[in-house]
Amino acid sequence: MLRAVSLAIRAGFVAVLLLVALWFLPWKWPEADHEMRRLFATVENTVRAVTKRVTDRLGLEGKDGRPVRVFPGSAPQRHSGLARTVDGDTLEVNGVRVRLHGIDAPEHDQPCWIGRRRWLCGREARRVLADQLHGRQVVCETREHDVYGRAVATCRIAGGDLNAWMVARGWALAYRRYSSAYVVQEDRARRERRGLWRSRFVPPW
Repeated sequence: MLRAVSLAIRAGFVAVLLLVALWFLPWKWPEADHEMRRLFATVENTVRAVTKRVTDRLGLEGKDGRPVRVFPGSAPQRHSGLARTVDGDTLEVNGVRVRLHGIDAPEHDQPCWIGRRRWLCGREARRVLADQLHGRQVVCETREHDVYGRAVATCRIAGGDLNAWMVARGWALAYRRYSSAYVVQEDRARRERRGLWRSRFVPPW
């Protein structure tokens, strides 16, 4: 009994030391926060790769405790016109809610930190996307539909991939759970510390 208590105390002490180290490390090494998150994401993606078939088949819970299963559309659809920005990865085109395929941006009220300063990076991601869309025609090609009825699409402005544009400028992350289409853009944005990458943040998923 005493041995078990002693081991538990030692384990707790080691855990506290690790937490303290993780807290202070980014102050001494700015890239540490990004590298740790990248390591955690790699581990998470490995686990997801093993469980994805079961998750998709059963419609298990995802962001905000809601199902994230994606259902292929019966036929490709195209939505075009002026778009309203809902958040950094969702648009509304002619009354149709469109989720940008392969990317994930912070929620509207999600904060990030630069040093000790807190800022609403989700709101900024939405503003950047809105500025890019302002007064311009967007063409969205549906790839599938999610369980909320949203079209999951690749959207383009003047032929340019809007999904890639958001990731390349650091205002959204490649949503690796569903696609590796924008991993190259994310890696470059992270190296160049663009957008979200100049701060500390929790991955939106």
